[in-house]
Amino acid sequence: MAVTGGRDGRPLWHERSGFALVETARAMVLLAIVIAGVLSAVSLAYSPGVASEGLNVARGVATFTLPFIRSRHATAADSMRIHLG
Repeated sequence: MAVTGGRDGRPLWHERSGFALVETARAMVLLAIVIAGVLSAVSLAYSPGVASEGLNVARGVATFTLPFIRSRHATAADSMRIHLG
């Protein structure tokens, strides 16, 4: 037998039988704010890693290329002779 005492003689459990639309909407807004914050933090944490990776690739290319260029004994006069024929 249900305990009565609510409005109109209804059982007490009938007063709060689930979430109201306002509570659900409030929870959805709060969840959206939390998700936006987490995604923003992840994005900010990821972007320096991408830039750093690009710098590492550029450093590797330069490290490989510069000794090759320095080992060639080409001068500006040699370059002009090639272009002028």
